[in-house]
Amino acid sequence: MSTISNEQLIARLSKKLLRYHRHLGLNHQQYVLLHTFIQYDDIETIEDITGFKEDKIIAMLEEMMNAGLIDLNEDNEVDLEHLYNRLERVEKDMTPLRELLVQEYKKYYDHPDKKYFGHIELIPMTKGIGVRLQDGTMMSLKHVRELSKELLIFAQSTTEEDLKQMNLRFRKEKEQGKEKK
Repeated sequence: MSTISNEQLIARLSKKLLRYHRHLGLNHQQYVLLHTFIQYDDIETIEDITGFKEDKIIAMLEEMMNAGLIDLNEDNEVDLEHLYNRLERVEKDMTPLRELLVQEYKKYYDHPDKKYFGHIELIPMTKGIGVRLQDGTMMSLKHVRELSKELLIFAQSTTEEDLKQMNLRFRKEKEQGKEKK
């Protein structure tokens, strides 16, 4: 996040907040307040735009902090990077798994040394197998369910001969990648 300017962060954050505020768990008043905080840092301007008095603004911010929706930075202001990262996680959770994998795989092909969403770790659990992402968090249950459906589709539509051909192709691609370096 540190590679983008504050103006870019605000623009991206505003767009993501509009798109995902309900999925984040914000009501309309909380959305209006947070969106105003993103754009302005003067309490009088925020009061004027939202129509909320200062005590209501403070109460709403405390409520959102207690719910873990927002965090404050060292200047005691709404931490925009924290909010942006949280909205990024919501966006990722709302995006179908197959689409996420396609997007990330395309990026990976341009930078094969970087990990992507498809780089996962299967974790034996008390019941079943869990899926941990490269960032150390567990894959959402929604995405695990999608993954299990996609794996079943693959298993039902692929033969052992198909797997042998895929493995040959992947080995050739890997060898060609080593030759280029």
